[in-house]
Amino acid sequence: MTQQEFCLQSTTPDFFFPNVNLAVYLDGEQVHKNRELKDKELSNKLKRRWGCTVRRMVYHAPLTKARKAEIVAQILDDHEGLRRMKR
Repeated sequence: MTQQEFCLQSTTPDFFFPNVNLAVYLDGEQVHKNRELKDKELSNKLKRRWGCTVRRMVYHAPLTKARKAEIVAQILDDHEGLRRMKR
């Protein structure tokens, strides 16, 4: 064989909604600080390879109830918007 695909990076979203192909990552600043470029590259690969819509939600620890509510609302909005687009 002269061409062989290899998976060199793996990523697991925090949430995945297969019905609309939406991958959601909760990026805590303490872990993802200074990783923005790598995270963006992984997001672009997911989009190119699998057609995923990728949403990255940044939060600062501790994750407050208010921020959780904002994140859930944004995920629901994204899901609903993508669902409408698929119709």
